[in-house]
Amino acid sequence: MLHVPASLQVTEGVITRERLYSYAAVFHCTTDDELVGSYLWNVAACSALFQLITAAEVTLRNSVDGALRPDLGSYWWRKQTLQYKNFVPNGPVPDVVKKLREKFSGSAKAVIKAKIERYQTPNAIPTHHETIANTDFATWEYILDEEFLGPGLPWPKHMRRVFRGTWPDSSDRTTLRFAREVVADIRAIRNRVYHNEPVWKAFGVQTEADAMQYLQSKITKIESLLSLIEPQKLEMLRQSRVLAHVYRVASLPELRRYQGKTSPVNIKPVGKVLQLLEAAHVSDETRIAVVRAGGKKYYAIQPL
Repeated sequence: MLHVPASLQVTEGVITRERLYSYAAVFHCTTDDELVGSYLWNVAACSALFQLITAAEVTLRNSVDGALRPDLGSYWWRKQTLQYKNFVPNGPVPDVVKKLREKFSGSAKAVIKAKIERYQTPNAIPTHHETIANTDFATWEYILDEEFLGPGLPWPKHMRRVFRGTWPDSSDRTTLRFAREVVADIRAIRNRVYHNEPVWKAFGVQTEADAMQYLQSKITKIESLLSLIEPQKLEMLRQSRVLAHVYRVASLPELRRYQGKTSPVNIKPVGKVLQLLEAAHVSDETRIAVVRAGGKKYYAIQPL
């Protein structure tokens, strides 16, 4: 939502006041309009972050799977195939290994259930790609554990195929640890994003500036993971302006706009500009404008 009309009401059962208390304290809301605007800004922030987190998640899982599958086979996560450091015959299985197996098992079961419900297939068998695509982010945090680091293990053997960007350190262990910590950090905020919870909430966030700094630090973390795995993917997100959009939403000016604290600028368009604005209004579509003076600059024009 790009525009918040005046005199919005906090409606019980739709947006409750209890849900909005934290917004009032941090974002200094003095009216219901500002309160609801802050809430809708958070929805916009979650939407923007969703795109970026999804890009990171898909890039990570495809990179890991693409590196391990040629060496270990299509179902490389099976217990007969995937080796780990502290293996003891008939002994206890490390917790992270158990969790990884459970994630893949749960993914396969979910695929089977979906096939039965959708296609009435009694003997549904999940394919490799279906199982991989249905995993959650935690799966890929677990496979980056140091339990899988050692001679003859997935890491460091395949690390340079997974992490094709600039490493934070020449050490395999340090780089693997860095990657897992970043994934764990992103996964924590991912859960808030996917449930449209206050994505800016964190220990130490007490002001609007704190909230923006916190969100921007998370965006930077996602950038660092993409840069480590696949720099070209990060560049694509830059060129498509996805990254710029996320940073723009996670800013005080954008919050102010949602709160209704900014004033529109009166202009008197003529010629092509007038035609473009009228076309966008009549069709209720986003139109793209380009200004060539001083280098090409693109603008999205959309009615509010």
